[in-house]
Amino acid sequence: MGWGRNSEGQLGDGTTTQRTTPVQIGTDNFWVDIAPGNLHSLALKSGREQFCATGTNYDAQLGDNTTTNKTSFVCNTNSAALPVTFMSISANRITAGIQVNWKVAGESGISNYEIERSTDGRNFTTAGTVIAAGSSSIQKIYNWIDVNADASTCFTG
Repeated sequence: MGWGRNSEGQLGDGTTTQRTTPVQIGTDNFWVDIAPGNLHSLALKSGREQFCATGTNYDAQLGDNTTTNKTSFVCNTNSAALPVTFMSISANRITAGIQVNWKVAGESGISNYEIERSTDGRNFTTAGTVIAAGSSSIQKIYNWIDVNADASTCFTG
């Protein structure tokens, strides 16, 4: 289910119509994690072998090898594309700033995670770096706090 601003198709319901009440998003009901964004959204299907995205794609942020905006979720079934398996990603405002949290199931040859920041959802700059475990087959939890974020800041990982 989704609702709210949808000017870029970020709800993934096949339209760019703003929704003031919850609407069904597609026909799938196998989502295990969703990261809604200002101009695009990311989702992870159960089994964690499909990473899906919808919305703006000016900088190929949807991961579908195009720069074409999408109004419905497009899914990448090539799980070998990343040397890491993401379990969840979230960002929350806390007293000290914005805390970004992510959990991974395994890493292969990862040296660090670069956190990027944007105030318009299109232009991103590096806000911080977190050293990774490198190679691990166990679940790891990472977090980073942006003490310089303002109310209009958007994040991507």
